[in-house]
Amino acid sequence: MKSKINVKLLHATPLWVSSTAIRTCRDNHHASDSVPYSKDGEVIHHNYPECLNVTDSIFDTIELGTKDSKLIDNIANKFKHESTVEHINFNFYISNLPRNVLQELARHRIASYTVKSSRYTLNELKKVKSFFHNDSDDLYTPTEDTLLDIYMDKELASKYVYLIGDEVVDSATIRGLEALRLVVKSGVSMDKAKFCMPEAYLTELTFSINARSLKNLLNLRLHKDALFAIQELGHALLDAIPEEYRFLVTSIEDDDIEDDTNYIGEEEW
Repeated sequence: MKSKINVKLLHATPLWVSSTAIRTCRDNHHASDSVPYSKDGEVIHHNYPECLNVTDSIFDTIELGTKDSKLIDNIANKFKHESTVEHINFNFYISNLPRNVLQELARHRIASYTVKSSRYTLNELKKVKSFFHNDSDDLYTPTEDTLLDIYMDKELASKYVYLIGDEVVDSATIRGLEALRLVVKSGVSMDKAKFCMPEAYLTELTFSINARSLKNLLNLRLHKDALFAIQELGHALLDAIPEEYRFLVTSIEDDDIEDDTNYIGEEEW
């Protein structure tokens, strides 16, 4: 049995925010082909920021135009002005994440983390009678001589710890989990009990990061030399991103970069 990290996208900043930022640099909002809509679904025939003024800020959404989408790609990816996509933020909910992977994720400092608190939630182990069982289906508290691998309830344990599919490692992880359960059951305060949590203990968090930082994260964590578990997280993050946002966080080859003079003199942008 092997655990799986889960990632769900909660929200992503609309892409037009980035194209608006880019156009602010050259004061050419008039060249935008994005379309603002009112809350009633009517098209507002004014470009940002004029649409805010004429509607008293009651516009509901702006549909990104093809030209504006290409503009973001050219400026951020081809010409490397990546600060323009820092305005795009992704908010994720991540669950089934082992604490050792959380440690690696937290090294990406330009991000926000709100993590499930162990001191308030370790009581969840009090609901479990044991992570070992006998030949019947009834769970029981085993004695020292019955803590054998054949009695381990891996399915139950996988709800609390990240199992990697290696028998030796998973056996040690579940034994550590059982030891933690007994400590919690003993009545020790959660502040003390958390010191014997296995590194594989699962947590969950709300994670927010801008597009530029996410691109850096994925470039590092999808590399073959990265820890396999954080590679899994990287792929889950990428899979959770809508297709229209993928170009913000994927790399391009140097051969794809056009002459920068094309950007400087491109009045239609």
